[in-house]
Amino acid sequence: MKQIKLGIIFSSLFSLLILSDVRCIAENIKEDTTLDIRMNPASGDLKGEYKLDDSKNIQTGSLAIKSVSPFLFGEMDSSGKLVTKLNQKVSAYFPDDSPLDALGVEVHDLRGTGKGWILKAMLVSFKNEDGKSLTNFKLTIPTEKVATKSATIENIPTAKSIVFQDYGVNSEEVVMEAVEGKGMGKFTDVFKSKDNGSEDVTLFVPLTAYKGAYQGNILWSLSDVPQ
Repeated sequence: MKQIKLGIIFSSLFSLLILSDVRCIAENIKEDTTLDIRMNPASGDLKGEYKLDDSKNIQTGSLAIKSVSPFLFGEMDSSGKLVTKLNQKVSAYFPDDSPLDALGVEVHDLRGTGKGWILKAMLVSFKNEDGKSLTNFKLTIPTEKVATKSATIENIPTAKSIVFQDYGVNSEEVVMEAVEGKGMGKFTDVFKSKDNGSEDVTLFVPLTAYKGAYQGNILWSLSDVPQ
């Protein structure tokens, strides 16, 4: 058990004593107060700090991806540019309205070890109902900020925008990283919020793409050892 000691020095009340006697009395009445405290890993099923896609419960002392918001694109226009927007009607394949407070990914580090971690993302697939893969595309996921309601500013991990133009290992990108001593708590890499000026998640598709309704998958991987 780690002990934190606070030294308390009482000032002398005998103002008429000579200096040597005052110094002697002060040295003789020093006392230590010992404070004992034990910190345990965070306990319980903890709620996410932002409404993303809050379907997973995080257990005591865990390092985990709490939630990742879905990206709901609408129909492509003649520019080939599609964007995600909050609370916007999309195609019939998705709910009429997105109830999300933000688009992002939330990581919880409740281990209490300060060992750090690294979050990566990889685009696995993007295909239509006929199995045709999307090619010559550009999927950009911005980072607006790393937000937290449970940790101090100096503990915030770093994050960066990522761009996908390929699949598999060729597309893998570092999204968020906490070096040793950082990243303890709950953190959301906010891609897009409701703030004015917040960038959209964008997808550029060539006009030569096959028609159809496309669905894709991004694999998010969280490692307990920083890069």
